[in-house]
Amino acid sequence: MTRTKSLLLLSSLLVTFLLLDVSAACGQVPGGWHPIFEVDPEVQQLGLFAVSKHNLQAKAHLKFKFVNNVEKQAVSGKDSATNHRLVISAEDGGVINKYVAIVWAEPPFEHTYKVKYFKPI
Repeated sequence: MTRTKSLLLLSSLLVTFLLLDVSAACGQVPGGWHPIFEVDPEVQQLGLFAVSKHNLQAKAHLKFKFVNNVEKQAVSGKDSATNHRLVISAEDGGVINKYVAIVWAEPPFEHTYKVKYFKPI
């Protein structure tokens, strides 16, 4: 009986680790940040949205320039919602500065966004 329990426990652990490994390979593990190597027009749109929202909330006058890089994070509990951590270049009074923003998005980029964080670097 003890050998059967040991084999059952071992097989359960093996299946769990295999599932986690497959999930990680697909980039679907909630909590982990994964770099996006192509900063495409949809990502640029997220950056523009983040700067616009920041300007409204902080009564600032930043001018969006471009997104330098982006990382993506799967959101736990949502089928395919994601957080995007953006490094943004924006002009403030003639000087270009970098900012970090975290934008939550309902895919596939259906313009359901929420800025969760926006600060200068």
